[in-house]
Amino acid sequence: MIGRMMPGKRRIVYEAVKGDILRGAIAPGSLLLGENSLAENFGVSRVTVRLSLAQLESDGYLSRLPRKGWKVRSIAASRICQKTVSAFVSSGISRGAVEELCDGIREGFGGGATILKNLIPQQSNLLSSEGLDLSRCDAVAYLSGTGIAPRHLEMIRRQNVPCVSIFFDARAEYDCICPDNPGATRKLVEHMLEKGRRRILMIECALNDPSFEMRAREFKSLRESLDFCGDSVKIPINFVGNDEASRIIAAIRRKKIDALICVTDNIAKFMLLHLLKAGIDVPKKVAVAGFGNDADPMETALYGIKRMTSIGYRHRQLGIVAGKAIATRIASPEMPPVKATVETELIAGDST
Repeated sequence: MIGRMMPGKRRIVYEAVKGDILRGAIAPGSLLLGENSLAENFGVSRVTVRLSLAQLESDGYLSRLPRKGWKVRSIAASRICQKTVSAFVSSGISRGAVEELCDGIREGFGGGATILKNLIPQQSNLLSSEGLDLSRCDAVAYLSGTGIAPRHLEMIRRQNVPCVSIFFDARAEYDCICPDNPGATRKLVEHMLEKGRRRILMIECALNDPSFEMRAREFKSLRESLDFCGDSVKIPINFVGNDEASRIIAAIRRKKIDALICVTDNIAKFMLLHLLKAGIDVPKKVAVAGFGNDADPMETALYGIKRMTSIGYRHRQLGIVAGKAIATRIASPEMPPVKATVETELIAGDST
């Protein structure tokens, strides 16, 4: 803290006003006493008061309003000013989405924040607890929907760093931002029906994740209310192996399947690769869609797809919600974990 380097009188004013702000004695949004009144109360010059308040402004506690005075910023914003947040991101997320997310986190904080971006390898056994050093971080935004999420979150917990989990429902252990909401799967199914697809296969993932389970439950319930023939298959955590892909492709050739809905974009991309190798035209022979809207167009272009159809969300908005959650956690560390949702939308691409 720069305040530690101040001359004695400036430091007294600085610490006294800061203490009143953090204790709530001065309400957020209210104006301080005038500089002359403060100088009289502390028995110092007006110049000393002004320099102390200027430092409080630099540290994020106050805002200066021309011709009005000094306004108290929110406690959450003041406590996170000049904080460092480590954004651990699965390598399955496109670079553009990562940038939007980090911009949103900065905005959601409401104050200055340095974002350290660490792209986690998909097969994250490369990342050991010894190699995960969060000593420079005041908080962590963890973004991953893969099977290694619980392991990473446990590593973060051991270092006692405030964390918000994005995508992965941490089951009330951490603050969590879940983009899923009721009706997300229905949007994809109705889209497939509009495209004339009636034989839909949902590819699930053998991972005990509430988001995946919710999508699968909704898909099964829709078979009773909508006019389509639906089935589902559960595949290993390490996505679709050759055997599973071969069986699905064989069913497509026999015209038993004309649409694939995958619980993640990564599974959808893997299926696009196998379909390309098998010479099956997408979307003419089979339509493919996923969840997440994080497939990199440069990658899907390798499979002949400009943009993959997906259920998505605006990554910046997701970051804003996450940033606000971390700000609240830093300001109120004893508060019970919270769970928030972000509205999803259908992103129609040329894979359907």
